[in-house]
Amino acid sequence: MLLLAAAILLAEGQFLPFSFTEPKPGYLETSKWIGEVPSQIKPGSQVPQVTTEVIKAMKASNMPGAAVVVMENDVVIYSAGFGYANLTTTEPFLATTASRCGSISKTATALATLKLADLGKLGRRGLDEKILPILMTEREVYALGGYDKRWGEIKVRDLLDHASGLPSNSIYLTSHKIAQELGKKMRLSMANFFPYLVKNQGLTASPGEKWQYTNLNYEILSLIIERKAGMRFKDAVRELVATPLGINPRQMFLSPTRPVPPDVKVSEDDSTSPEARCYQKDPGMFDSIFKEGDKVPEAYGGLDGDILAGAGHIAFSAEAIATMVQTLRTRPTAYLSKAMWDEILTPPVYVSKPGNEPKSAQYFYSKGTNVRRNPDGYTFDHGAMLMHAGGNYLEYKTNIQFVVIANSNMPNGQGLSDVILFQAVRKGLIAAGK
Repeated sequence: MLLLAAAILLAEGQFLPFSFTEPKPGYLETSKWIGEVPSQIKPGSQVPQVTTEVIKAMKASNMPGAAVVVMENDVVIYSAGFGYANLTTTEPFLATTASRCGSISKTATALATLKLADLGKLGRRGLDEKILPILMTEREVYALGGYDKRWGEIKVRDLLDHASGLPSNSIYLTSHKIAQELGKKMRLSMANFFPYLVKNQGLTASPGEKWQYTNLNYEILSLIIERKAGMRFKDAVRELVATPLGINPRQMFLSPTRPVPPDVKVSEDDSTSPEARCYQKDPGMFDSIFKEGDKVPEAYGGLDGDILAGAGHIAFSAEAIATMVQTLRTRPTAYLSKAMWDEILTPPVYVSKPGNEPKSAQYFYSKGTNVRRNPDGYTFDHGAMLMHAGGNYLEYKTNIQFVVIANSNMPNGQGLSDVILFQAVRKGLIAAGK
């Protein structure tokens, strides 16, 4: 069984091994925040118990907006939106409302890369093409002078597998500081940031040696996609992923790169479609309610959105993620060739090297997703956690999956929005006898 998932896998009938504190109803002044939680339930939806549990959880945690889609045997049996996509205008949050979903973007970026490889557009070596010749001329590389020569050994597959040797997210803020300094001199984009990055950022391991999850890998992939597809990354997301998978491009697109006031229309240059506004608490003020009204890409690493594009700036609706999962589960080779699926399902070279636990031949990161071997096939997952938004696709049982997304995170200062939501959905499914 093939299953693309953007989340953390749940074993059948079990909670995740998570430390989770139930929300304290009085922790925030809910009545001053959202009050009642309006719901928009798609006609024909089953399991009304899910509606009850989600509304209860959103009220208790002060969550502004969310959406849930449940699939059973690859058929959508429940689709609903709750609360508000915009607290200023009281626009409802629907199952078709696009919202920034952080690292689920990596799944789409990986799919676009694999699609280019399938089409023969990466080069004759496919995923084994080295990245420097794609992104820089020999003269530009020579002009760098001193730099970590291991950059010249990084292949496209190393970026996809988070095995490039670039530093993990916990220490790559040095690169963010480089970007911020560069941004004072020119408009910041991945194209002008990349040479500066090569010169100033050393590798912490040789390519293919070690698994280190980092946004940098997928930030670089978005530039490779632009070069090889011959189009802007936002157009590549539409042409290489959304359209072939049958996803409405107004429900999956590259998010605007700057905060947008609620009364300002987003230009076509920045986005294909409006999206839900994202909300976050002031990190230093956990006893107060969220600051209203900011989309906060700057708070996510301090970089321009053009750089974070492939790592965390794609917006999805819950129904878009469900459509992606349905298509890849039921018609996998209609999108990617069997050869590309074999690439996804083959453990990367780093798996055989020491120091990569808990990754193993049964559970490993490959081509934008965690691959888990099960007795009856494969499942896939990719987590997403932002300061201001979250989205996850979860497997509840072998034949039941669900999507949850929210335009906030830690709304009550204690629990993550996606954790709160999937526990609520799970309670509803249990109450419905699922």
